[in-house]
Amino acid sequence: TRTLGEREAGGGGKIDNDTLFKIASNSKAMTAGVLAQARPDHVYNLGGISSVAFSWEHPVLTGAVSGLGVGTLLEAVWAQQRDTDRPVRVLQASSAEIFGVPASAPQRETTPIAPVNPYGAAKAYAHHLVGVYRSRGLHASTVIGAYNISKAADFQLARNLAVELGPDNIRVNCIAPGLVKTDFARALWDPPEAEKRSSANTPLR
Repeated sequence: TRTLGEREAGGGGKIDNDTLFKIASNSKAMTAGVLAQARPDHVYNLGGISSVAFSWEHPVLTGAVSGLGVGTLLEAVWAQQRDTDRPVRVLQASSAEIFGVPASAPQRETTPIAPVNPYGAAKAYAHHLVGVYRSRGLHASTVIGAYNISKAADFQLARNLAVELGPDNIRVNCIAPGLVKTDFARALWDPPEAEKRSSANTPLR
């Protein structure tokens, strides 16, 4: 990973023809500079603080990174789209924590946004900002399902490695834990009826 300055000096990091940039999420100038060089058609924002416990210990930092940082990115993308007349699409990874302790599960478009911790509050702010910039003409969306992409990638990696290494008598397994009772997953286990639904398809108990 290289900073923008290092790349301008001729030290751009290349991996499979992709350039990696290191930016400060709260720096509008740095974010705008990277966007100007990369000229993306799509921006996927998966960054941010993702620990509820950490957010209680560092609420201000969580708000700055997972909340204000998204505002910095959206403003920079919107400005580039305005100045270049090139449409840019933005996907913001959200979280079920924006719903706090919902009255029903699963959550829907009409489920009230009522976070109960700093992490959820920061994500809720980012969620609303996406709507604000969408009203300004930016093709921006939030999605909660992106959290599951990494899990699905692990499963498929195990399958691929099993096929590749099987002929050499090498067994490949993927351990996938079932429901873990954490604040992050509270909507899946509280109340008890929700836990029963979530665990119904778990093979081993």
